[in-house]
Amino acid sequence: MRKKFLARLKEDGDSVAIKVDFADRDVLLEAEPKAFYLTDHYRPYPAVLMRLSQVAPAMAMELLEQAWRRAAPKRLALARESLSGKPARGQPAPRGSRTSRGRRRPAASTTSR
Repeated sequence: MRKKFLARLKEDGDSVAIKVDFADRDVLLEAEPKAFYLTDHYRPYPAVLMRLSQVAPAMAMELLEQAWRRAAPKRLALARESLSGKPARGQPAPRGSRTSRGRRRPAASTTSR
Protein backbone atom coordinates (compact mmCIF):
# COMPACT_ATOMS: atom_id res chain seq x y z
CA MET A 1 0.00 0.00 0.00
CA ARG A 2 2.88 2.30 -0.72
CA LYS A 3 2.02 5.94 -1.29
CA LYS A 4 -1.75 5.35 -1.17
CA PHE A 5 -3.87 7.70 0.89
CA LEU A 6 -6.03 5.94 3.44
CA ALA A 7 -6.62 8.39 6.28
CA ARG A 8 -4.90 11.26 8.05
CA LEU A 9 -5.37 12.66 11.55
CA LYS A 10 -5.66 16.44 11.33
CA GLU A 11 -3.77 18.87 13.57
CA ASP A 12 -6.85 19.52 15.75
CA GLY A 13 -6.69 15.91 17.00
CA ASP A 14 -10.43 15.44 16.46
CA SER A 15 -10.71 15.31 12.68
CA VAL A 16 -9.62 12.55 10.32
CA ALA A 17 -9.47 12.92 6.57
CA ILE A 18 -10.54 9.56 5.16
CA LYS A 19 -10.75 8.32 1.59
CA VAL A 20 -14.30 7.61 0.38
CA ASP A 21 -16.08 7.49 -2.97
CA PHE A 22 -17.62 10.78 -4.08
CA ALA A 23 -21.13 9.25 -3.94
CA ASP A 24 -20.54 7.93 -0.41
CA ARG A 25 -19.15 11.31 0.60
CA ASP A 26 -22.29 13.10 -0.56
CA VAL A 27 -24.48 10.70 1.44
CA LEU A 28 -22.36 11.11 4.60
CA LEU A 29 -22.37 14.91 4.34
CA GLU A 30 -26.14 14.96 3.92
CA ALA A 31 -26.96 12.34 6.56
CA GLU A 32 -24.61 13.43 9.37
CA PRO A 33 -23.39 17.02 8.90
CA LYS A 34 -22.15 17.25 12.51
CA ALA A 35 -19.88 14.24 12.02
CA PHE A 36 -18.75 14.77 8.41
CA TYR A 37 -17.61 17.93 6.66
CA LEU A 38 -15.36 19.27 3.89
CA THR A 39 -12.87 22.06 3.51
CA ASP A 40 -11.95 23.62 0.19
CA HIS A 41 -8.71 21.64 0.18
CA TYR A 42 -10.50 18.24 0.20
CA ARG A 43 -13.39 19.20 -2.14
CA PRO A 44 -11.71 17.93 -5.37
CA TYR A 45 -10.52 14.67 -3.76
CA PRO A 46 -12.46 11.47 -2.97
CA ALA A 47 -12.23 12.12 0.77
CA VAL A 48 -14.27 13.48 3.66
CA LEU A 49 -13.35 14.93 7.03
CA MET A 50 -14.76 13.02 9.99
CA ARG A 51 -15.08 14.48 13.51
CA LEU A 52 -14.11 11.68 15.88
CA SER A 53 -16.05 13.30 18.73
CA GLN A 54 -19.28 13.19 16.68
CA VAL A 55 -19.13 9.96 14.68
CA ALA A 56 -20.28 6.58 16.00
CA PRO A 57 -17.26 4.31 16.56
CA ALA A 58 -18.81 1.55 14.43
CA MET A 59 -19.25 3.98 11.52
CA ALA A 60 -15.65 5.19 11.83
CA MET A 61 -14.37 1.60 11.81
CA GLU A 62 -16.52 0.69 8.81
CA LEU A 63 -15.29 3.68 6.80
CA LEU A 64 -11.69 2.92 7.71
CA GLU A 65 -12.08 -0.71 6.67
CA GLN A 66 -13.68 0.31 3.37
CA ALA A 67 -10.83 2.74 2.69
CA TRP A 68 -8.31 0.00 3.47
CA ARG A 69 -10.06 -2.47 1.15
CA ARG A 70 -9.92 0.02 -1.72
CA ALA A 71 -6.21 0.74 -1.14
CA ALA A 72 -4.96 -2.76 -0.32
CA PRO A 73 -3.40 -5.02 -2.96
CA LYS A 74 -5.87 -7.66 -4.14
CA ARG A 75 -3.93 -10.57 -2.63
CA LEU A 76 -3.88 -8.87 0.76
CA ALA A 77 -7.61 -8.05 0.58
CA LEU A 78 -8.33 -11.67 -0.37
CA ALA A 79 -6.21 -12.93 2.54
CA ARG A 80 -8.16 -10.64 4.90
CA GLU A 81 -11.39 -11.92 3.39
CA SER A 82 -10.44 -15.52 4.08
CA LEU A 83 -9.76 -14.65 7.73
CA SER A 84 -12.88 -12.57 8.32
CA GLY A 85 -15.34 -14.28 5.99
CA LYS A 86 -16.28 -10.88 4.52
CA PRO A 87 -15.89 -10.49 0.76
CA ALA A 88 -13.61 -7.67 -0.34
CA ARG A 89 -15.60 -4.60 -1.40
CA GLY A 90 -16.75 -4.99 -4.97
CA GLN A 91 -15.86 -8.68 -4.96
CA PRO A 92 -18.55 -11.37 -5.10
CA ALA A 93 -18.47 -14.01 -2.43
CA PRO A 94 -16.74 -17.18 -3.65
CA ARG A 95 -18.98 -19.97 -4.92
CA GLY A 96 -19.67 -22.59 -2.31
CA SER A 97 -19.50 -19.98 0.46
CA ARG A 98 -22.45 -19.09 2.64
CA THR A 99 -24.78 -16.23 1.76
CA SER A 100 -25.83 -13.58 4.25
CA ARG A 101 -28.84 -15.75 5.10
CA GLY A 102 -26.70 -18.80 5.87
CA ARG A 103 -27.52 -20.69 2.68
CA ARG A 104 -24.75 -22.16 0.59
CA ARG A 105 -23.99 -20.60 -2.78
CA PRO A 106 -23.97 -23.20 -5.57
CA ALA A 107 -20.47 -24.37 -6.42
CA ALA A 108 -19.33 -24.11 -10.03
CA SER A 109 -20.14 -27.21 -12.02
CA THR A 110 -17.15 -29.10 -13.40
CA THR A 111 -19.18 -31.27 -15.77
CA SER A 112 -20.35 -30.17 -19.20
CA ARG A 113 -23.88 -30.76 -20.43
